[in-house]
Amino acid sequence: MKLPVPATSHQTVPPIDVEVLFSRCMGNVSFALALLDELEISGNRLLEEIVLHTESDAVQEAAEAAHSLKGATAIIGAESVRELSAKIEAAGRAGESSLLLDMVHELRAEMDRCLTYIPTLRTDLQRRSSPAR
Repeated sequence: MKLPVPATSHQTVPPIDVEVLFSRCMGNVSFALALLDELEISGNRLLEEIVLHTESDAVQEAAEAAHSLKGATAIIGAESVRELSAKIEAAGRAGESSLLLDMVHELRAEMDRCLTYIPTLRTDLQRRSSPAR
């Protein structure tokens, strides 16, 4: 008998929680959109830093970049990326380089989901700011 996949699986939950983002921005759509723009600009750069440092066994530097990505994604409600970034940060600070590579691959997949989802989220936020007709 095959058990169903839990509803909390990363693949079934949107990568960014719009309600969390909207709440943290106190309903300010322009601010929420600016945060999403910033993640689009800095997210891949931070991810590439994590990858580069992991591949070169510079685990402390990977931890620093993961810390930055963790903060950026926590603000917008991208919980799966925040969680993976926190794990990478902890492993890097502990010098556990053997754990990093697998986590980095998972982080890349989740970051791709986030960045792919941003246009949909942007549309949703813009609808919230449009006056009702």
